[in-house]
Amino acid sequence: MTELVVTGYASMDYVVALNGFVQVDKTTLVSHRDSTAWPRLGGCVSYVSVAAALAGHRVTPISWVGSDRDADAFRDGLNKLNISTAGIHRQSDSASPVAMLIYQADGSCSCLFDRAFSGTEILAPTQLDAIGRADHLCMTAGPGHLMEPILNARKPSAKLYWVLKNDVSCFTPQICERLSSEADVIFGNRAESHMIDGLTSQSTTIVTTNGTAGVDIYTGGLHIETKVNYVETNDPTGAGDTFAGGYIGALIGGGTTQKQAAKIAANSVSQLLMSRANSNEG
Repeated sequence: MTELVVTGYASMDYVVALNGFVQVDKTTLVSHRDSTAWPRLGGCVSYVSVAAALAGHRVTPISWVGSDRDADAFRDGLNKLNISTAGIHRQSDSASPVAMLIYQADGSCSCLFDRAFSGTEILAPTQLDAIGRADHLCMTAGPGHLMEPILNARKPSAKLYWVLKNDVSCFTPQICERLSSEADVIFGNRAESHMIDGLTSQSTTIVTTNGTAGVDIYTGGLHIETKVNYVETNDPTGAGDTFAGGYIGALIGGGTTQKQAAKIAANSVSQLLMSRANSNEG
């Protein structure tokens, strides 16, 4: 039986760091590009899945790719980490989702994301079967027209986790309202918290990340503050999703308090960022 299913957009990420700032009609030089990860496995669904899998759980990501080399790279990236690709559906005669992540000299990032399919994704029978069998379901940013069918396909006893993304094309007000009322745990940052204002109950655990300021956990009427230590990096892409995956992995394992889960999740993020720092040094 599948332990955890994670749904969301696939992406192969092309990441560059600049020695200045993007300016119209001017050339800005790239100061760093990791040739060993060009592109690299990306997308919320991947970061959550990888972190939960590294915690020792069986994970099935549900996503969509095309029929190009980025599709092969996405599947290969998951296979190398021993993560199932049974839930990765190929859309024939199409390009795959990709993202261009441009980090400027001040650390700010511009993300250019090509979803590729423009709402033509479907839920294949194998994907519906995986969702229906899962004991745990995590929903990340993905095709807006499939949010309702995904929720309808899960079994009533399945634990539901929601990773916020401030994207109305994924999470309409109606879907936000349903997810807020049905999710067991919701993950997000301060800038995304408005999406669930006034929609949740005390039975829902809300985990809010605040960067180096730590983590706020609201559960059962309690407010738990947790300090965390992160590795300094100029490329934090996927940190929030990795945190969610590590947290979910800790909870699935059982016998873990919310505060302990946050510490474990923070360690997952540190491992991700450390691997990038080591790559940059190389």
